Amino acid sequence: MMYYPYRYHTPPYCNTGCMPGHMTTLFVQERLNELGFYYGMINGVMGPETTEAVREFQRSRGIHVNGIPGWQTMRALGWR
Repeated sequence: MMYYPYRYHTPPYCNTGCMPGHMTTLFVQERLNELGFYYGMINGVMGPETTEAVREFQRSRGIHVNGIPGWQTMRALGWR
């Protein structure tokens, strides 16, 4: 049995081009656009432009930079 030091759940993000996190990715794109980090199409796809915008946002907030909107990034974006 594998131990997880946190509650195991589906992460609030989606890998490049996948659909399960579509609504969450839309939220990320909209918030990054509002904050001036993302200027691409708001389409719910976690593509290279969105990933780079997430990296820039993470750098600006002192969050570990990996381009993945994990829980710290989502909290900083205002996800509840």
